[in-house]
Amino acid sequence: TTRARIQWPLLLRFGLMYLVQGLPAGFYTKQLPLHLRAQGVSLKHLGLLGMLSFPWFLKVFIAPIVDSTWVASIGRRKTWIIPLQAGLVLIMLAAGATTSVLNLALLIIAMNFFTAIQDIAVDGLAIDCAHAEELGWMNTMQLVGFKAGIMIGGGLLAAACSHLDVPFRYSFYVMAAIVLFVLLACVLPLVEPKPKLEPTKRSSKSTSKSDSKQGAGSSESKQGAGESDARPSIATSFQSILDACRQPEHIVMLLFIATYKGGEVMADTMFKPFLVDSGFDRAEIAVWSGVYGMLASIAGSVLGGSLPQTRTWVTLIAAANIIPQVLRAALVVVGGSQPTVIAVIMLEALTGGALSTCIFAWMMSAADKSFAASHYTFFSTVEVTGKFLFQVASGLIAEHLGYGPMFVLGAAFTMASTALLLLRRPAQQHVAID
Repeated sequence: TTRARIQWPLLLRFGLMYLVQGLPAGFYTKQLPLHLRAQGVSLKHLGLLGMLSFPWFLKVFIAPIVDSTWVASIGRRKTWIIPLQAGLVLIMLAAGATTSVLNLALLIIAMNFFTAIQDIAVDGLAIDCAHAEELGWMNTMQLVGFKAGIMIGGGLLAAACSHLDVPFRYSFYVMAAIVLFVLLACVLPLVEPKPKLEPTKRSSKSTSKSDSKQGAGSSESKQGAGESDARPSIATSFQSILDACRQPEHIVMLLFIATYKGGEVMADTMFKPFLVDSGFDRAEIAVWSGVYGMLASIAGSVLGGSLPQTRTWVTLIAAANIIPQVLRAALVVVGGSQPTVIAVIMLEALTGGALSTCIFAWMMSAADKSFAASHYTFFSTVEVTGKFLFQVASGLIAEHLGYGPMFVLGAAFTMASTALLLLRRPAQQHVAID
């Protein structure tokens, strides 16, 4: 068989669609904690900033609706992506105009709600469009795009606002312009492939009834009824998720994706407040984390997409991700200069980025194409939920035990999750670990 060519223009479009989703995340994970810590907000409350992302936990309940509801003339996925991106532009414009912290928090939650649902549709569209040889690169573009959005929303725009001496909320005006560009230049012109659906028994009966009632003369009506019934119902989509959970090869995968980022998230959440408390400049920290760190993370994602997607490589990358967690704990004890801090930030971003690309390819390959959005959303929701729990715990641990013990625990959790890869060989269909 002839090897399929990589569709680079298509992958670039997806990279820009994922960039849109990273813009709000960059703001409330990179910029906001620095401003709040400088105003004296406690570590415990900074750890609770993760609550702003709670709409992402609702994805698993919304995904079956996205999988089963669309306007045929627009497209299965574009039916959702177009209005969500348009709404996101309006919300960002409102966020740029508000001066109330409470209103800003509510608008960030609204942004997360829109980007979370958009993520369901974009993930489903990615699985619909990509062939097997493209899965690694598709996940590279997914993570590179998302991280580029974080870099812009959390690093570059923070530096620009500081340089221009304007309120940091003005970042949202630039974000709104970026989202509008992606909508007009990438989403609207995209020709969406036909849905890959398998008719169910119910649809066959329904079509048969339609045939007997309407007779042979109305082939158009029969075809329309068949297409409509072929759509998976919401109940069927939910059932497919439960069936996926029962598959033995998915058990280790679910345990690993729920924990593999736990230690890293714990350390990363408290590392920026630690640097502020250590006397480093907030604007410099924003650039180190939001620009240098994101560039290293993007490089890691490209590395992860280009390496052989094998069990050995994934295990080695996961083991390498332990090193920066240990180095963060060492910084608390022995201290560190600016170059040392930057090196630790970039090393963690590099190894974490490479690992995420491999794991997201694993999740994408495990999704049934008939329920692509539902399955992939379920897997990613498990990952996000795990990260959220570790993030909240980080603030409580740092508040009561201090930064050092919290960073040590983060390293220990990273080691424990890496050990899960040695427990059982996943299914052979798995492209990330064979």
